[in-house]
Amino acid sequence: MDTGFYTAYGLRFRSEVPLPHFGVAPAGKADVAVRRGAVPQALRNPAQTSSRWEAARGDFLLRVDERLRYRVTGGRHVVVDSPNGADSLAAAYLMGTVCTALLQQRGLVTLHASAVCTERGAVLFLGKSSAGKSTLAAALAARGYPVLTDDVAALQTLPHGPPRVLSGYPNLRLWSDAFDRLDLPAESRNPVRDGLDKYLWPIDRFAMRPQTIRAAYVLQARETGTPELVRVAPAKALRALGRHTHRRRLIKAMGNQDAHFGVLARLARSVPVTRIVRPVKGAALDDMAALVERDLSDDPRIRSGPP
Repeated sequence: MDTGFYTAYGLRFRSEVPLPHFGVAPAGKADVAVRRGAVPQALRNPAQTSSRWEAARGDFLLRVDERLRYRVTGGRHVVVDSPNGADSLAAAYLMGTVCTALLQQRGLVTLHASAVCTERGAVLFLGKSSAGKSTLAAALAARGYPVLTDDVAALQTLPHGPPRVLSGYPNLRLWSDAFDRLDLPAESRNPVRDGLDKYLWPIDRFAMRPQTIRAAYVLQARETGTPELVRVAPAKALRALGRHTHRRRLIKAMGNQDAHFGVLARLARSVPVTRIVRPVKGAALDDMAALVERDLSDDPRIRSGPP
């Protein structure tokens, strides 16, 4: 069975499932092994369950449908139970929920966020699905800012100061209308998976090293008006960050509540947290990117230019 070596979030993956959207890594000792095999329909003693997944400390099972299941154990092993010819679908889910469970098992905090790099560190864009995180990151990438991660930001703690964001995948996941708004060539579209109008855009300038977080922006939509920035009071910043944990319900099942709270509390104390309030329709991407740049340039801790 063919095996490939890949990298994401500072980890080397040895995988029997092709992972074309990950970074390519040289052969060597792997941090994570991904193999094909049988996955049960359920865990024996889950701490928490939903209609599609079950979780306990160090154990996670995802049921995509009757044919595709995953099991993640110990932050080191992933078993993929999928039919022949479903590699594209298997890889797509491994990029999201499966990898988040893996990272949480390794003690990392996962935020629903994209990130770009400035001269003095990473800038996070947090939001719900379809809030525009990836699109705004793409608009800033077009202005020369390297992309650090997309959709899922894994936070690594340091002895002092704010946490760092680990480098994710060298792609941005964009809906088809974002390609049109960004005027990206059609030939650059690579479907995330069949049946989904979402595509991967390969990043020319991709940051491979972890970056200290310098600012966080929470995207929020409203019906009308022009884009504006609203600074979040420090007392409310922790709640704003916690609300955008990726796969938040897994935290308790994994036994990570205290560590998770501690990391986000440190982040809330260390960096400015700002809401980007924008209209649901009609917000010009250049205006949004320029708004962020001006705000960064006004903060003495952050320079607005790309590194």
